Amino acid sequence: MSDDKPRPSLLPANSSPLERALDLGFGLLLDRIAPPFPALMNPAETPLAFLPYLGADRGVSEWSSTAGETEKRLTVELAWPTARQAGTRMALENAAKGLQLRPDVRAWYEQTPPGPPYSFSVRAFTEQPYSEDIDARLDRRLADAKSERDTLTISV
Repeated sequence: MSDDKPRPSLLPANSSPLERALDLGFGLLLDRIAPPFPALMNPAETPLAFLPYLGADRGVSEWSSTAGETEKRLTVELAWPTARQAGTRMALENAAKGLQLRPDVRAWYEQTPPGPPYSFSVRAFTEQPYSEDIDARLDRRLADAKSERDTLTISV
């Protein structure tokens, strides 16, 4: 910061010279630090240790501390779009994508023969090992993403 411009201060007019000097000194020190906040709020850039806190901030209800880093980052990244689009095909797709699955979602009227009204068929594909734990986590995520009236048929 240039010395010819006065620094803005929140101190009252009756502050002492010591208080003004401390305000100026700490202000100059703070100007040297790059704010970490934008990177902390980005799931792709935040440190791995901060991901659970960012997930909690974004309302992730299904979290596995044993999941891989890629899955954790995807889960946090897709949390807001999934919540914002809850009850839609996109929300169901995002719920499965967070577990590194490739979903194929079909509404009842797109199935042959047509399924019961307000039902969805979710088929998910993966090249990774699939376990009962991932199956239970997928069920929880899809239950959070679907509309209350919808029923799901899931196959992996």
